[in-house]
Amino acid sequence: MKPLKKLLKLPAMKQPCMEEFLGIRDRIYTDGKECIRLYKEFLKKRDKNIADIVLGHNLEDVLGLGKIYQMLGYLCLTDCEFDVTYTELDDENLLLGLELPCEIPVEFSNGNGDFYLTGKEKEVKMIVRTKNGRLRQYYQNFKDYYYLPEEDSVIPKVLGSGIDKKHRKAATKDTCYTWFDCTEQFLQSSQIQKQYLQNSLPFLLSCLK
Repeated sequence: MKPLKKLLKLPAMKQPCMEEFLGIRDRIYTDGKECIRLYKEFLKKRDKNIADIVLGHNLEDVLGLGKIYQMLGYLCLTDCEFDVTYTELDDENLLLGLELPCEIPVEFSNGNGDFYLTGKEKEVKMIVRTKNGRLRQYYQNFKDYYYLPEEDSVIPKVLGSGIDKKHRKAATKDTCYTWFDCTEQFLQSSQIQKQYLQNSLPFLLSCLK
């Protein structure tokens, strides 16, 4: 579930943090840090009441794991396991509707200046800012590309080896993209839209803070 930390604005990937996100607040026994002290005390005193507290906390941990498994549904978004159900170009914004294969347990929203996401049940709505009706198509294997600053685009290294080194740079995660127009063909093809998201959504999500 590590990819969910930024997406869901979790302070840490600890079980209590995930339980709090899900609204689970039914723990009775003490926290794990206190249990370490209590266990050391039990080794000295063999007090049954102390043992009950430590074992009670451990039991709550095990049962809590079963409850937080429902968060795996959010990974359908990070793994691009969804269907594109709606697409529209509204001025300088691309609007997308995505349907997940399973429900997510808690609503979420997150984004930055380039895109914004909201999710509820099986539906995720996404807004992506365009530049003059154009979008960046990101590629994850950036080590295989050269970035051409004058063109603000990348080219595969196998095709760019003949370009003067003054006009090319090794691409980075942030510069490994090409531009394309949001044409009617793109807006009408869920297959092309899904291809765009499979390449670009992992990068956009990695930019969340």
